[in-house]
Amino acid sequence: MKKFNGSQETQLLKPDSIVTSIESYPQPKNPQIILIDTVISGRAANDVTEAFVGLAHPVVPILAVDSTKEGKFQSRRRAQIIRTIPWELIDEERGLPFVDFPLLTEDKGSALLGVVAVNFINFNEESFFHKVDKKYHQGYTPQSCVFTLPAISIREKYLSNFRRFIEIAWQSRSPNTQGEIYVQELNKLRRDSHNLTYKHPAPSIEEISEIISIPQGTQIKETSSHIVSIHLPTTKAEQWIGEFSQE
Repeated sequence: MKKFNGSQETQLLKPDSIVTSIESYPQPKNPQIILIDTVISGRAANDVTEAFVGLAHPVVPILAVDSTKEGKFQSRRRAQIIRTIPWELIDEERGLPFVDFPLLTEDKGSALLGVVAVNFINFNEESFFHKVDKKYHQGYTPQSCVFTLPAISIREKYLSNFRRFIEIAWQSRSPNTQGEIYVQELNKLRRDSHNLTYKHPAPSIEEISEIISIPQGTQIKETSSHIVSIHLPTTKAEQWIGEFSQE
């Protein structure tokens, strides 16, 4: 987070302010992680719950299962997730942790979610941290996406679209929604969102540099799930790990 640019942000949005806020949270002695996620096939949720069991710290899942694609949730995945649940932490009246829900968005990136996910490929490579600093074990791969706001030059069109999406999603749950007007607004949102949600070519260094400073020669791509995936030059990635190790 500290690597992200903050010179043009308001004080609350500066990376250092966000890090300070996160570090201010009290640390409980026995933390319990709750996994809140959406489910279509169940693969990702299954992978996550299994991984935490492997770490001897099962998560409590609350999973919104997409009801618009009935039968897509694989029975094998469902059974494996159920097997990992720490039942002593589940409300008996609530039963299973699956909630059927008509998902409105999945993998649409900042256009409908209002944030952009940035992934650094280097830190997914097993043993990369270990090669730089032997205090990390061979399998230490802490990479996860960092979520941030879109670049300032394009932010408003994404945030405006996001706000409109939230308004229409709220309308869809209201019993007073006027059918014809709602459909017209939904169709307009679809048209306006198309260019923002369609798969883009690789972002340029200039565009990404508004969010984070990276050297020339960095490989950048946008994945099919609208994650900005960055492969840093090896020397730069090693430098970052060195800095991280000293924190």
